[in-house]
Amino acid sequence: MAAAEGFAPAAPDGVLYVDLNSTAPQVKEAVVAALPAARVVDGVMTGGGIRLDGRRIPISLAGPDAGE
Repeated sequence: MAAAEGFAPAAPDGVLYVDLNSTAPQVKEAVVAALPAARVVDGVMTGGGIRLDGRRIPISLAGPDAGE
């Protein structure tokens, strides 16, 4: 929520905001409400953990603008 609320005043209309946080559905809904001018996409990192060695990390996306 802090990231979405902090970004909201600077978010231009139609900006694509990808939320990669693991949170409850109610928090995801609050993120959308905090960014009324943005197109919010929900994302989850998959594949057994995050590695910082340059490997790709699969990300599943959901929402009307996930294809972008």
